[in-house]
Amino acid sequence: MKTNIDYVFKDKSIYIKSDEQIFELSGISQESFIKIWNEIQEGHLHCEEQDVVKKKIIEFLKTIHAFEDVANTASFLQMIGLKMEHKAFENHVIGICGDDDLVELYIRKSPSQNVVNLNEEVTDDYDIGLIILRNFNRKRITKCNEMMFNNGVPYNSVIFDNVSFEVTYTIPKETSCLNCKRLRETENNVYGEVFSLFNDSSHESKEYVPEEIIQLALSFVAVQMLKEAMQMNDLSVENELIQTVYAYSLLNEGWRTHNLFKHPNCELCFPESVNTQVFEVRL
Repeated sequence: MKTNIDYVFKDKSIYIKSDEQIFELSGISQESFIKIWNEIQEGHLHCEEQDVVKKKIIEFLKTIHAFEDVANTASFLQMIGLKMEHKAFENHVIGICGDDDLVELYIRKSPSQNVVNLNEEVTDDYDIGLIILRNFNRKRITKCNEMMFNNGVPYNSVIFDNVSFEVTYTIPKETSCLNCKRLRETENNVYGEVFSLFNDSSHESKEYVPEEIIQLALSFVAVQMLKEAMQMNDLSVENELIQTVYAYSLLNEGWRTHNLFKHPNCELCFPESVNTQVFEVRL
């Protein structure tokens, strides 16, 4: 039996607690209940024809999943009615690109996950994308975003900046992308135009990122990817077209969120027409 189930007696009632749910049983003596409960705990689930009460208790325990073996995320989701019918999360392939050291760190920290290193292999054969980069490396951010966008596979982005990071989720041709984000930041920063002068610089930062910050970011994005896998299995609400940016800072008030709209000057989200024609209409 699962370990998150307990019972207490009060007056003539028996209260069973499963997680934070309470169930009341009545019509059975405390002595009989304890005897039956101990038998069940020891794995003796066989019932003789006359064991009517024991049968009913076992049937009740089955309704609250008391005997289900939950050993991983897939079995846990199945227990609460969210079975991955098409493909379990563990079987989804993650395509990752970004700063080499951060990509290698992610791969080492996720030994059970199927990961394709897009820094080394050009492919669009993956289920969920992930960009992981330092904010300083503007040219690489642009390159990774363009590659992921053109592959057409939804992707997450984790951008580190000292003791802060931001996580975004992009659905190509539907939501905004990292290029939109950069354009918005340029408009909203007094020195935005000066920062944009570094967009094509090949000089890259390899400075240390605190491990605690990295672990928090990767744990958060792992949950986000689980939600995305659930969406692929038709188990949750689709993402809104307005992209949400999740930001965390160790030095400020922790988590904050804001919406990111497509930028009209983004050449990825709004590509120029290649076959523009002018028609003359005589009135």
